[in-house]
Amino acid sequence: MVEPFAAPAFHNLKFLNGKLTADGTPEPFFLFGMNGMTYVIDKSNLDLFCEGSPGTITPFFKPEENGNSQADTVIGTDGDGNISAVYTDTVPDTVNNALYLTKYDPNIGSFGEGILLAMNHMQVYEDAQAGSWSAQETKEAYFDESMGGGMNKFSFAQPQIALGTPTTEETQGLSPSFPRGPIQTW
Repeated sequence: MVEPFAAPAFHNLKFLNGKLTADGTPEPFFLFGMNGMTYVIDKSNLDLFCEGSPGTITPFFKPEENGNSQADTVIGTDGDGNISAVYTDTVPDTVNNALYLTKYDPNIGSFGEGILLAMNHMQVYEDAQAGSWSAQETKEAYFDESMGGGMNKFSFAQPQIALGTPTTEETQGLSPSFPRGPIQTW
């Protein structure tokens, strides 16, 4: 890292095996969170660090692109080496947060747009999207029980991710949202 961090806070330190580059070959890498951002050290840089040489630590899951810096983020790989992230983020016009899923695309070197999986009063969110409600209408509906909202608050915290085994002839295409490998459990 070029700039030093004062009082770094580390979390989610783990070794994974996944597709970081466009060649499609899974490789071992080290992943860690620090001060609200996720960083990766690929195999070539792990080798350099282990030899005592300087290497590169690369920002991986960037809060400004993939949710906010206060979010809980967990990244995992499936049996084929595909990389996914589950994270929480705020939802505009409500006091609730939501749970999102995104996949890493090694061809472009970044994560895609997150898919909202769940949130408190999700029906209000869906109705607002379908009806093109204004921000004010949406905000009012989140607190209106007759519109599917309510005065309660629910926040997701510390999400986890568990992905499937390698794709086989028998399992190909079982998960239309993620055709590169079936998702086994959440």
